[in-house]
Amino acid sequence: MRTRIGLLAAAVLAIGACGGPGEPTITVTSVDVSPSTGSVKVGLTITLTATPKDQNGGAVAGRTITWSSSNPVVASVSNTGVVSGVTVGGPITITATADGQSGSAQISVTPGDPSQVTITTQPSATAQSGAALAQQPAVQLRDAAGNAVNAGGINVTASVASGSATLLNASALTNLNGVATFTGLTLTGAAGNVSLSFAATGLTPAVSNAIALTAGSATKLSITTQPSTTGQVATPLAQQPA
Repeated sequence: MRTRIGLLAAAVLAIGACGGPGEPTITVTSVDVSPSTGSVKVGLTITLTATPKDQNGGAVAGRTITWSSSNPVVASVSNTGVVSGVTVGGPITITATADGQSGSAQISVTPGDPSQVTITTQPSATAQSGAALAQQPAVQLRDAAGNAVNAGGINVTASVASGSATLLNASALTNLNGVATFTGLTLTGAAGNVSLSFAATGLTPAVSNAIALTAGSATKLSITTQPSTTGQVATPLAQQPA
C-alpha cells in the first residue's frame, strides 16, 4: 500500500513540474527578430523572422506570434512578418510579440527603382535658332510613386516631341542624385513652336513646355529679287533688286 501511495505522489509531482496537462512547459522570456535592421524599396517586401526564446536562449516552438508596425503609412507588416514598403521614410519599428514578450527590427523604406523621367527645370520659353538655350533643362529620375531616385550614370536624351528643329548637345548623364542637367542644348530650325521629349532607356519620358523658336542671327545676305538683266547708262534699272 505504501508503495502505491509513493508512486502516486511521484506522478503528481511529475505532472506539476510539467505545468499540468495542456499548459506550456517552457516560459518565453524574449523574442529575437531577424534581421534586426534592414531596408525595403517602395512597392517591394522584406520578410522578417521571429523566434521566441527561453531564459537560456533556446528557441521555443509552437507559440503564436503577432506583428505590428509603428508607422503603417511608411511600412506595413502582415501576420507572417512580411514587411511592405509604402512610402519613403523611417527607420520605423516592426514588433513581434509572443506570450507577452516582444522583439523588434528597425526598417527603412527607400525609393523604388527608377520608372520615369520628370522635368525639374523647363527649357527657355523662347529660343533663337542656332543659339544655346538661355535656360538649360534639368530632369530627375523618379520611381512609380514619384519619389526621387538616386541613380547616377543614366543617359538622358532630348528629342523633338512636336514642331521641327535639329538638336545639338542633346544628351546628359544623371549625377548620384539622379539629376541630369543639360549643357549647351541648342535648337536650330525655322521659326515656330517646339516641344522636347526627355527619355532614358526603359523609363517613361517627360515632355517640356512649348519653346517659341525664332530666327537666328544674320550670317549672310541673300537676293530675293534679281536686278534687271539689261539697263542703260545713267538710267535706273527697270527691276530694282531686293
